[in-house]
Amino acid sequence: MLLLLAGSLPAHAGSHGEPAVSLDEAIALVRDKSGGKVLRAETKGKNHKVVHEIRILTEDGHVRTYVVDGTTGKVK
Repeated sequence: MLLLLAGSLPAHAGSHGEPAVSLDEAIALVRDKSGGKVLRAETKGKNHKVVHEIRILTEDGHVRTYVVDGTTGKVK
């Protein structure tokens, strides 16, 4: 019975140590937004929050770093 209840709870950042938005999901968000090639991606803790930092080579040859909030999925 506990397993059924646990499975129905919403996912939140920090549940079992995992962010609500995974690194793979963050990469997909940034790739869709930028159209560029992913050079590097990593998950970090900043100000007690989980963020994903993704470095992209843009189509015009510039390198840009995007930061995705691991809780909300907001791309900066």
